[in-house]
Amino acid sequence: MSKKILVLEDDLPSMKLIKAILEKYNYEVIESSESLHAIQLAKDLKPNLAIIDVMLPTMNGYQVCERLREIPALQSMPIIVLTVLNEDQHRIRAIEAGATDFLTKPFDRVELLTKIKALLSVQEERSHCEPFDRVFYCLMTALSSRNPEIKKKGQRVVRLAEQIALQLNLPMEDVTEMKLGIMLQDVGQLGMARDIHICNLKETTDEHRVLGYNMFIHFDRPVIKTIILHHHDHLKSDRYPSDLPVGIIPLLNIAALCNHFDTLYYNLSSPSLPDIMTVIGEETRQGCWDKTIYHALKDLAANPELLPQR
Repeated sequence: MSKKILVLEDDLPSMKLIKAILEKYNYEVIESSESLHAIQLAKDLKPNLAIIDVMLPTMNGYQVCERLREIPALQSMPIIVLTVLNEDQHRIRAIEAGATDFLTKPFDRVELLTKIKALLSVQEERSHCEPFDRVFYCLMTALSSRNPEIKKKGQRVVRLAEQIALQLNLPMEDVTEMKLGIMLQDVGQLGMARDIHICNLKETTDEHRVLGYNMFIHFDRPVIKTIILHHHDHLKSDRYPSDLPVGIIPLLNIAALCNHFDTLYYNLSSPSLPDIMTVIGEETRQGCWDKTIYHALKDLAANPELLPQR
């Protein structure tokens, strides 16, 4: 399968030259001449590498780099910056913005191809460094050792979330990623002091989410990273992400609602199951939860035997 390369260049002759060079070597070129359009293309098509010109009419290339690095699925994507500016300060600015490498215009085609090949090779090697299932097993072993209840809760939430996802006919590969994300959602607790006392639940919750996300920042697993960072957020939360890819939205919403249900249902001081569903129903009417996901949960709650005992 040919590698996809996003080229953001507003100079037509330069674009034609770069496209001709890349297509000659069987790269698939995704071309754009406008910054916001290029960012959207990157979100949707997830290229293997990007080539970005610095001198653009609206948002410059540095700003585009920064925006791309904010997208979880693209944080490890190699970015080559093209510039006519050769001073050290511009190179430093490119690196600070998230660029992987840079070329000065006019560039040599051999140098361009060499850089592309080298960066893609490194990317490929990283993707095969260690099977993810081994990383997962290692982290779950550490989490279970630290707090066995974390694993038990994760397993409960996974069972409920999986049933809802299957009701909604979501793709199995997406459901699998969602389940992994739920099991790893509290992985940030490994980075917190063992003797921590939860005197401020919000600060503690925020800390473990950010720590967990940073642990996975270099993995190309956007569903898992999104769930780790936002599994406590409902649709009205200030922190709920506004720019999620369409395919991740239902996975996060299912994980968040199932976590919320688990917190209520398995708290010994909580009210009865019908009362809990009444509370969640009212929250749904207020816009906190996706209505389709709520109704799927409601159908499952109508059969309490499907739920683990409290």
